[in-house]
Amino acid sequence: MLIGEKVILRALTQSDLPKLNVWRNNPEVTKNLLGWSWPRSIEQEEEWLKASYQDKENLRLAVDNKLDGRFIGMAGLYRIDWKNRNAVIGIMIGEKEFWQKGYATDIGFTLMSYAFYELNLHRIVGEMLKENLASQNLCRAWGFTYEGTLREADYRRNKYQDIVIMSILKEEFDPQRKKEGKKEDD
Repeated sequence: MLIGEKVILRALTQSDLPKLNVWRNNPEVTKNLLGWSWPRSIEQEEEWLKASYQDKENLRLAVDNKLDGRFIGMAGLYRIDWKNRNAVIGIMIGEKEFWQKGYATDIGFTLMSYAFYELNLHRIVGEMLKENLASQNLCRAWGFTYEGTLREADYRRNKYQDIVIMSILKEEFDPQRKKEGKKEDD
């Protein structure tokens, strides 16, 4: 269990699947997420969860609101490369009332503190659609640097879209950024 200022990150459980399934089938929630396919059945979610317990290259965590314990989303480190010590960060807040309120900022700082100081990773990458300005602003608030653009690398909504790549290195990470007022809207 990882504890942030606003969130608790914990292992996903079977009881999370019905709500997770609703979010993952909601186009408003998933419209900017990379690597997702839908629609998904609850049976597919059960198989996915079972497989995730054996997966050493992806760390998937439930996100609970710290105040009331409510399950509000999912976050993780994906495509973990243990040899080169890097991973991709991903966040999905399924409960709309928690959007644009600093939860993603806290999730990121909490997850990256764990990644850098407990897992001893060296580099965290953010991948997002070019049109997803909120995610780009969030990555900048965390201290990420723009690395480049994968041109027309994702096909959705009947067109090819660019993917922006940003990253942060362990030595650049400052968990105090959020306390110093350097947070941008997420």
